[in-house]
Amino acid sequence: EVLIYFKIASLTESVAFENSSYNFIIKENEPEATIVGKVKAVTSSPLATVSYNMKSHGDVFSIDNEGTIKALTPLDKEKEGWYFLTVEAVDSITPPNTAETT
Repeated sequence: EVLIYFKIASLTESVAFENSSYNFIIKENEPEATIVGKVKAVTSSPLATVSYNMKSHGDVFSIDNEGTIKALTPLDKEKEGWYFLTVEAVDSITPPNTAETT
């Protein structure tokens, strides 16, 4: 008896967010480092890891390597009622693949 295993592989490795967009709500005047929400990207390679970059409003929000977004300062609704954030996912493949979500 011979066992044969097939692996279906794409021609290019890729990284993609689980959702094309995310919506989070945070109360104003919450303390520094309050968690806003979490994004998640996956890669097609089981050997690759994913890291995240905050592409917009990096002075107000941060993102860690788990995809957790935190407010860096208490937010004031009268000063700014909405934030549209862009987050980039980068995999550890060489050359790296990237994806963005809002």
